[in-house]
Amino acid sequence: MAAFLFSRGVVKQGRLHEFVRAVKALQEHRRKRAYCVPEVLYGLSGAMNTVLLRFAFPDLGRLEQEERELEADPEHAKMNNALPYVENSITYEIFLDDRFGKPEMFPEDS
Repeated sequence: MAAFLFSRGVVKQGRLHEFVRAVKALQEHRRKRAYCVPEVLYGLSGAMNTVLLRFAFPDLGRLEQEERELEADPEHAKMNNALPYVENSITYEIFLDDRFGKPEMFPEDS
């Protein structure tokens, strides 16, 4: 069962170009260390400059393991802290895929 971590934040006004460069460096850092590389989505509605980082893991155990390992990586922390987010705008959510199966849209007639 896949686990997804969504990290949503608002980038400071006028600094979106800086965010793009910084998040690309963060993605490369994670890639080199064989960690999950987030997909970056840019909001077209809602609050201006909202970005969403989507991390996909095979299961919750892998997500937790990676988080523990990254806590000991000062370079990763430095790169994360350099992302120009509006203070207190970052939220985190964890979702699991549909482990109970897909509901039938049109059940067969009995």
